Amino acid sequence: MRKVVTVLVAASLAMSLPALPLASAQSSRRGDSTLSDPALLAAIEEAREARRTQGGPERSLTVELLTADAASARAAVAAAGGTVTGEVPGELVQARVPVGRIDGLTATPGVRYVKAPRRAGYLTPPDRPVRLDAGTGVEGAAVAITNADDWQTAGFSGAGIKVGIVDFFDLGLWATLTGEAGPVPDAAHQFCQDSIVPPPSASSYCNANGTINSANGDEHGVAVAEIVKDMAPGVELFIATVATTADLQAAVNWFASNGVTIVTRSLGAAFDGPGDGTGPLSAVVNSAVAQGITWFNSAGNDGQDAYMKFTVPTSLGANGYVDFDEGPGTDTYLRIDGYCVLMDGVRWANDWYLPTNQRTDYRLEFFEPNVDV
Repeated sequence: MRKVVTVLVAASLAMSLPALPLASAQSSRRGDSTLSDPALLAAIEEAREARRTQGGPERSLTVELLTADAASARAAVAAAGGTVTGEVPGELVQARVPVGRIDGLTATPGVRYVKAPRRAGYLTPPDRPVRLDAGTGVEGAAVAITNADDWQTAGFSGAGIKVGIVDFFDLGLWATLTGEAGPVPDAAHQFCQDSIVPPPSASSYCNANGTINSANGDEHGVAVAEIVKDMAPGVELFIATVATTADLQAAVNWFASNGVTIVTRSLGAAFDGPGDGTGPLSAVVNSAVAQGITWFNSAGNDGQDAYMKFTVPTSLGANGYVDFDEGPGTDTYLRIDGYCVLMDGVRWANDWYLPTNQRTDYRLEFFEPNVDV
């Protein structure tokens, strides 16, 4: 049986919302806040509640200041008693800031938006089937399909080339394999930075010494390493796990400092730009290229079935509805059905960089029947 979810999108003029996907008109419960990022507001409320119930000092949270003026942002963070923990030049400054001082950062000159960081990489849902069998030692079909075996026979094994992988790694699983992925990278070949849940938290991606916390890793990264070593068995692997976009920038800088010239990243991420090659994640990739790195990134596994683009007419009036069908009439809903529905994101590309008073606020409504059809 299939679940059916109906999505209804309505539009109204927004006078004070940032140009970010599905931005909420909700403001802080303290009444005078200028924060509007739902994720940040929820994190602030959770931190305040934790202090009320558990006591202790004021909590600090990791935030992103979207700005091209890093100097002003850094000064504002310092004045708020915070610590800068990362940066994507020309795009954002990441900082750890006391909860009670976050709101004031919105008044910083040149800062477009203050938000909670979105994870710069994610896998499919945790209930997906395991695809990696430990101990087989059998190279994948990609070698023969791409004729990589002919190149290897001719002496091109990748020897002398350093390849970086950005992913999540179950190093315990890696250690049980028969050598197809090569030896588990030592500490000098690992980079880990988790600015959302820093170590020594057991929930962090990282250990306190900057290596990868395998307990929170995944077989996905190990499988990617196997593929790389199948195709080019002579390469030297450097692996990185990161949480935020600024963490990814730090990983790129680390790769470059170690002479890595190829990076592969088979992960998705939240929308952080209008889809035209601009935005923080795109800036990180541009930085990698500028440092001599060739970047390979997956484009997703379900593009034909799961990616949709609709053009909304500029004449759409206040309180109007998006027409999801180009046929006659106005089809105000989008039917999504299947055994499991996962919506990665929705973005309004045309609004992304518009001035505040020209942006449109879209209300997204979900309707799900309470019976299977």
